[in-house]
Amino acid sequence: MFRTMFLLIKLAIALLIISVIGLICIVTFVDPNQYKNDISNLLEKATHRKVNIYGNLQWSLTPHLSINAQNLSLGNSQGFEGPLLTIKDANIQIVPLELIKGKLVVNGLDIQGLAIKIIIDKSGASNLDDIFNFINSEKLIQSKSELNKHLSIASSQSVLFKKVKLNKVKLLYENEQTKQNWVVNLNAQTTNLELKKYLKSLPSIHIEGEHIDIKNPKYMRMQVKGTIQYLITENSLKLTDFGIHWNDVQTIVNGKISIFKRKDNFKISVQAKSINETLKNLELRVLPTDTTDILFNASISIDDDELVLNTFKLKLNNNEKYTGHTNLPFDKKQPISLNIESFTGNLRTINNFHTGLISISSRIYPIDSFIPKDRSIKARLTAYSFAINNTFSLDSMHSKFEYNNELLQLSSFSIEAINSNLQATGVINFNKSTPSAAFSIKSSNLSMSDISSLLKFSSPVSGRAQAIINCSVDNLNLYKWATTVSGSAQLDIEEGIFSGYSMNTILEKSTASLKAIDGYIKDSDNESLQKTFDKTITPEINNPENKTNFNQAIVDMNFSKGNYNLRTMKIVSDNFSLSGSTTISLTDKKVSGKLDLTTSSFKDAINLNLDNTKSDFFIGGKPAGLTFYLDDTRLLKRSAWLLQRNIDQEHTKSLIEGLVNSVPNTENE
Repeated sequence: MFRTMFLLIKLAIALLIISVIGLICIVTFVDPNQYKNDISNLLEKATHRKVNIYGNLQWSLTPHLSINAQNLSLGNSQGFEGPLLTIKDANIQIVPLELIKGKLVVNGLDIQGLAIKIIIDKSGASNLDDIFNFINSEKLIQSKSELNKHLSIASSQSVLFKKVKLNKVKLLYENEQTKQNWVVNLNAQTTNLELKKYLKSLPSIHIEGEHIDIKNPKYMRMQVKGTIQYLITENSLKLTDFGIHWNDVQTIVNGKISIFKRKDNFKISVQAKSINETLKNLELRVLPTDTTDILFNASISIDDDELVLNTFKLKLNNNEKYTGHTNLPFDKKQPISLNIESFTGNLRTINNFHTGLISISSRIYPIDSFIPKDRSIKARLTAYSFAINNTFSLDSMHSKFEYNNELLQLSSFSIEAINSNLQATGVINFNKSTPSAAFSIKSSNLSMSDISSLLKFSSPVSGRAQAIINCSVDNLNLYKWATTVSGSAQLDIEEGIFSGYSMNTILEKSTASLKAIDGYIKDSDNESLQKTFDKTITPEINNPENKTNFNQAIVDMNFSKGNYNLRTMKIVSDNFSLSGSTTISLTDKKVSGKLDLTTSSFKDAINLNLDNTKSDFFIGGKPAGLTFYLDDTRLLKRSAWLLQRNIDQEHTKSLIEGLVNSVPNTENE
């Protein structure tokens, strides 16, 4: 038995010696550069890309079996220039004796000058699309199943990387659609990386990198360094001893981050500190000066492709405090939302800003476009009790702001100020085609109990611009008048048509109702401006004290070339009826027209004919023998006296008194 064991030992030693001698012979007498084309073809079949080895291939036996390659490149997909990947120098050191045990031990893997360039063209195609398509192809699935069979047979085998080092790694990103162009420089190293069929953990990986915007390197430069450790059994990833350096600011934050995976959800625990002090979860110091101090305390989770900031607290200058939550989805089609549930503190122009609610949601948008057309923003603000410069006290404010496809809407807002008893509510829309606004104001100190207004603009497909205005004032207390005014107007800018309707006014104990106003304004193509104004008024006036009821009034007015033409006028009441027409020419300085008056206190109608500045009276269709000039008020009183002598005094007393009282007294009378 001992003789058999001794023979086996001799045989093993002989085989080992033969293997070592054969390995030495191969390394010594075989030049690997003779097989560069074979190696390139083998890699090309595996990657479906053109592989070039421009440098030399070298191997050595001492102190380990070392293979060195220089100037490697992996070609790009069709339609993209330049290589996808380049390596300046790669070296791998293998322990030969471990191969006999069926174990691959890599003493060191050192890659220098690795550069990867990712390109997205104007159509949105990427130079990595063919790789992703191959990963999801059926061929790769079959190769994976075959690989699993081999792994199940040799499950005890493993690959151990004692040391892995990546130096001067550069990741370039170029997007022709969004015009983004940036580069990430990275150095990483790890030790004792063992790859098995069942992995318990990955070793700690120390990384140092920086992100630079090539277009604005001075304003967009961030440096990060830290250590990453991934525990597979706990589904956790830890980033410890990390630091962030932004532009010329000193280290903003350092600490550790832990990410735990539970089924399809992730939970991130953040513990960090600034350069000055440590907090429970995260403190973020931006621009470390004496005027700005931001404290950030948060709990984060990832669920359904969405990064949810469940709760956070933000502190500025030891005064402003914000708490709330936010959602950051990874899908471009999902909105981003930010909710600040309560806040207190003092701002520069606002004092005593106590509490409130801010809710903001927005769609992800390209960096180069500030407000793209497919972006929507929604914001809601609720605030209580704050003062601006100690001059205006606002008790509460509720507002909603929306932007979507060139629509700017401020809806459902209300303002209450205790000092002035002012309340305002309404909706405002800003849009190129249909801007509109509606609001209501109430205040007792301003002698107004209710003022509401509605302003709406619309632009139909024809391109005509229209404006609709509704305004009402209830219980306006001015000079002991209790007034109610309400109504609306519509303006068509293209056609020059406007109209108003449903207007009601109460002055003391009188009531007037303006039911309709219709007008037409139009500019001709001539050099001289021509406007036509048509207006119809139908008021109803009720005055109990004077016992006079105005039942109807119709006015049809025309304005053209500086001439006012009162084409139709009719006023009807219980006691009298007045109708007629007048023409006033501003260019020719002429006045002409006709007025007919019928009153219950006089049996015959009174007619007044106007010709330039001269007027003639007719009673019952007959001349009254009276002529006076309108440009001399002294003659008006004299004419009234002559009229009183020629006409029955009893029937015309009220009319004469009205004419006389309307003329000022003169010294000569």
